Amino acid sequence: MKSLASGLFAIAALGMFLASNAAAADIKDFDAAKQLMTDKGVACVACHQLDKKAMGPSFNAIGLFYKDKADGAATLEKNIVEGVKGTWGAGMMPPQAGAKDIAADLAKWILSLNPEGDAKTAAEAEIAAMPAK
Repeated sequence: MKSLASGLFAIAALGMFLASNAAAADIKDFDAAKQLMTDKGVACVACHQLDKKAMGPSFNAIGLFYKDKADGAATLEKNIVEGVKGTWGAGMMPPQAGAKDIAADLAKWILSLNPEGDAKTAAEAEIAAMPAK
């Protein structure tokens, strides 16, 4: 009986692990991204909105900026976890250490954004306003 109980516990634990990882990788839209951030205690939406500049750049602008860079996904993931200063101006994005286990999924979602029309124009304007490097 102990063996059966141990086996069932192991299966349940594995199922919970797989479900939590699947949820993180299954970011379909902004609402799902916000929910994941909230669940993990990550404060991205305190400064970033989907399609307009707030304290930080919009997710659309971030996605467009990094999308065609060879190291875009890795850089974005690193910036999410470690924070960054100077890319979008004088402000600093603080580190989001709580995002370590979801940073790759957030970066993938941000890079998947494909704004069109006015949303794309607004994102391009944010990028054009970035300080020269």
